[in-house]
Amino acid sequence: MLERLTVGISGPDADSINWSHTADDIVEGVEVVFAALKKRGVKLGEPDETIEAMFELLKMIGELTGEAMWPVVAVGAVAFLAEMAPAAIGLAEAAEEIKRDRATTGFSYGVAMGVMSESVDFISERFWEWSPESNPFFKEGGRIAQNYFNAALVLGYDYGRDLRGNMSKVFFNDLKRLNNPSLLEHGDPNNFSANDWKDFYIDLGVAFRQLHIKESE
Repeated sequence: MLERLTVGISGPDADSINWSHTADDIVEGVEVVFAALKKRGVKLGEPDETIEAMFELLKMIGELTGEAMWPVVAVGAVAFLAEMAPAAIGLAEAAEEIKRDRATTGFSYGVAMGVMSESVDFISERFWEWSPESNPFFKEGGRIAQNYFNAALVLGYDYGRDLRGNMSKVFFNDLKRLNNPSLLEHGDPNNFSANDWKDFYIDLGVAFRQLHIKESE
């Protein structure tokens, strides 16, 4: 399982987070979410049931005050794909690339919203993928993308919770290392619309991903 972000922080006055992983590491961590769903009796091959159960898991995490407990053993990529989309196995390479991209994106967005204690209602309306992503060349790829993005959002949101309150300044100090102008162009948060907040979280997530998630070793 991926170690918590706090493992890479020396203290509340730190100016960086010493936490780095590959996209494959994120995928492996995200599959623990699927293991948690299986442990709850969710049939991963049932799309609607899986998405609803995953969202319930997000709501549960949003109400926690301590660290979430995840299963030690993940379900495994092949097992998950076999249950969800048997026809997709022949397109394994494309599926792997989709998983890496959507898992790292979802995880990064989730971390940003977890740090900021964003509401589950907002996530539901602005980020949660209630339908499969469009992929006319690989139909099941759209469902794989949807599942890995949402599961990663759940996991990232949980990890971001650890940096709420006084620890949030470490998160922002860390992102300042990029000197990314777009992070400074959002204006006063007190005047943000819902779309402004969405854009802000996307920028935070992109910055976090650039600093902490590598494509490969």
